[in-house]
Amino acid sequence: MQGAVTYLVQFLGYVVLTRILSPFEIGKLPLLNATMGVFGTITVLSLQTATTKFVSEYGGTGRMDKASGAAWTAIRVVAAISLPAFILLAFLSPEVSELVFGSSADAGLITFVLFASLISNFGALLVSMLWGLNLFGKMVACNLTAMVVGRTVGVLLAWAGLRLQGFIIGWVIGATASLALSTVFARPYLQARSEHVSARLMLAYSYPILFTVLIGLVQSWADVTVLYALTSSLVSTGVYYMGLAGAGVLSVFATALTSSIFPTLSAMYGRGETGPFKETLRVSQRILNVSVLPVGFALAAVSGTAVTVAYGRAYLGASIPFAVIVASYIVPAYLALMAVTLQATANTRPLIRIWGLAALTEVVLTAALVLPLNLVGSALARVSMSLLGVLVAFSFVKGEWWPAIDRSSLGKSLAISAVAGLILFAFDSFAVNALQATPLTRILLEGGVFIVVYAGGLIGLKPLTPQDIDLLRSAFPSRFRTWLDPLQHWIASEP
Repeated sequence: MQGAVTYLVQFLGYVVLTRILSPFEIGKLPLLNATMGVFGTITVLSLQTATTKFVSEYGGTGRMDKASGAAWTAIRVVAAISLPAFILLAFLSPEVSELVFGSSADAGLITFVLFASLISNFGALLVSMLWGLNLFGKMVACNLTAMVVGRTVGVLLAWAGLRLQGFIIGWVIGATASLALSTVFARPYLQARSEHVSARLMLAYSYPILFTVLIGLVQSWADVTVLYALTSSLVSTGVYYMGLAGAGVLSVFATALTSSIFPTLSAMYGRGETGPFKETLRVSQRILNVSVLPVGFALAAVSGTAVTVAYGRAYLGASIPFAVIVASYIVPAYLALMAVTLQATANTRPLIRIWGLAALTEVVLTAALVLPLNLVGSALARVSMSLLGVLVAFSFVKGEWWPAIDRSSLGKSLAISAVAGLILFAFDSFAVNALQATPLTRILLEGGVFIVVYAGGLIGLKPLTPQDIDLLRSAFPSRFRTWLDPLQHWIASEP
């Protein structure tokens, strides 16, 4: 639910922002995001993960003095690194702006971004302490405060006349609000008598994770930054980034699923239950097939209309990259499933090789394809990165713990997806040429058509089984689980 709300707030913020700012200004956003990500990743040293681990370990054995000591150690180390780094980079902000944008005119934006990242570092440490203490409600409250307050205030300031600078100031305010709330929640535990925890111990735990996170950072931003580096076009960069942000809606499915099955898989692995472990993965495959594939094909079929409704006609150039990414999103979804399998079986070293090769592939292909294909080249490079990641990951997961692909489920899901995509594409073209409907009217009608076609496909082909519905029940909040009971009869067949 946190992931869904976060995506919704981000997406709606961009929908409004594209009506306020010019495409040139929007093109600066991904570069500012990347700057914030690099500063935050390097200066926090992945100590937020170490904080969760050690606070959970010590707190779980009743040693709250050690848990508090671990949190304070992380705070001191991050302060010792991030505060001098911020002061130095703020002083050199004209040079950083020159490096990022080719002009020193945006030094103020760079300073605000670095300040927001600095505040977020300390907020992340306190939220990680709450996570380690199993205070999930408070953890989510802090995370959502940063997102909701930051984006809402940012959009309002941009609309009030501060434009892009106002939006970035909103990030600072959101990070500050989250830090204040997390301080209130964590204070009773930080005030406990603290026993010193070695910084070397925590850094020894966190540095391999930092390496993996840095590779992930390259994966996240390589296509955007290389596109800008080769084209020097903020407009093209902004258009591509908006398409990429819209395609992120499908990540909600894969993230929710892998998060819900990870503890189950870990427990089964610990008990040596190979059969149930593989069956859980088989069920997960079917759920990904029946959720990600049809939605991805449907969005690809109406990509022009979807992008126009979301961002306006100025961003219509994002429709093809958007279609390429959403139509193939089943690939990164399977990659996430393979990654969680490696984590559950305590086989995490291959992740560095998988992410490293994938990131290298994205950089090389983006550099090779951007000039001839422009935005489409960046999208193809991102898809190729996921394809290579799946191939490399499969070489590590295949064997005792990974089940064979459920070809029946995959075939049925592909059939539903193809039919839905073709019908929606035809309907979208018909609506444009015959009905002369507005983009908003078309997307609403197409949403209704998709629901009818999708429901008909589920009832007719029954790609799910009762075990799949049981897994969905475990992932849904309790008040929503009863909604699945009447559906089981219609869309699930006995295996």
